[in-house]
Amino acid sequence: VILILAMSWAEYTSSRARLFDFFTTWLLFGVSLAYYLPFADVQGELMRYANMLRLLRLIRVIKSLKRLPKVAFMFKCVSTLLVSATDILQFLLVIVYVYASLGIQLFGGVLYQHNEDLEGTEYNELNYFAFNFNDLLSGCALWFVNLLSEYNAAFADGVHAALPDSYKFTWLLFPMFYFS
Repeated sequence: VILILAMSWAEYTSSRARLFDFFTTWLLFGVSLAYYLPFADVQGELMRYANMLRLLRLIRVIKSLKRLPKVAFMFKCVSTLLVSATDILQFLLVIVYVYASLGIQLFGGVLYQHNEDLEGTEYNELNYFAFNFNDLLSGCALWFVNLLSEYNAAFADGVHAALPDSYKFTWLLFPMFYFS
């Protein structure tokens, strides 16, 4: 609003970026007001698309930051690092995929909400139910969390509690992953 008051309307609208900001801001304002209207279910879809437009504004800010020499140097260092580390990243991806596939075969379908065997476990108390072996993506997410953090015994504890007694040795897969 201050920028509009500081310059003429013709000067303000001469820039496409400012026009995009203007319409995006008014659209977000209108969508936030639509919450109070009786047809609120339309508001959810509109808010999703309006937030996508907000992300485009953020991309423009990031692009303008790249003009700064120190930020450009940082981007160059990070991109060089990623290019140099492709072999190790591919190896880690294969390891995560193999362990996730093995976890699906061994533990698929045992880690779910309302499983009585999980009552009282740290896995249940921390609500880690998104990290399970019911599908490949969830299994990969579980192992990825173990890659980024230290060994989390809650996952092994949950698997150990949910499996029948004849499969109690399978929790050893978790320390094996951590040490491999």
